[in-house]
Amino acid sequence: MENKNIIQVKEAKIEEKIPESKQSANVLFKFMTDLKYLREILTNKAIIPRYYEESIEYLEVDELEKIVFPMVCFCDINVSRLSEHVEYYGKFGIGLNKEWGIKEGVQCINYINANSAIRNDFTHIFAKAYNENVEDNNLEEYNNYLLSNLLFMKPIVGEMFRNGKYDNKNFTDEKEWRYIPKIDDTDKIQLIIPPIYVGNPNVYNTY
Repeated sequence: MENKNIIQVKEAKIEEKIPESKQSANVLFKFMTDLKYLREILTNKAIIPRYYEESIEYLEVDELEKIVFPMVCFCDINVSRLSEHVEYYGKFGIGLNKEWGIKEGVQCINYINANSAIRNDFTHIFAKAYNENVEDNNLEEYNNYLLSNLLFMKPIVGEMFRNGKYDNKNFTDEKEWRYIPKIDDTDKIQLIIPPIYVGNPNVYNTY
């Protein structure tokens, strides 16, 4: 039985041929700092999501600065421009067909301008849903939609927690794609880690 919380590295049937990109890579790359992580992927034939911290201060929602949730990150940077990305994330990597990734639900990030109307509108609606805590089954799908959008959003520029410190990054350079597992009440893990655990290295090593 397949585990729906991992992304299986297998051949996928593509019903429609996706036009090849002329600027981005037609491959989704994932890089890591240690060869053992690459060996795990090859041995398991699967990439297991891990918890990562994301700053959402750019949304300006009161008392909500960071969230931690599981994901697998990829990039589609053209091979000729990968050197800086490899230097930052690690020299060990794997490249997977982008058509396969699209079929498996991997999604490119929506980079948000903190000064834009879309950010203002999202903050207004998200803050309302977050702070009012209305127990209404009719709003569950609405709230799930907001959360799904949040997990695939990132500011154009911001801080990233890596190797025990925060780095200032221009995130658009990363051309990031994400796989986020579908987690429901039957699972023994949480999609969003409570704020009290943000910064806990034991949480970030969980997968």
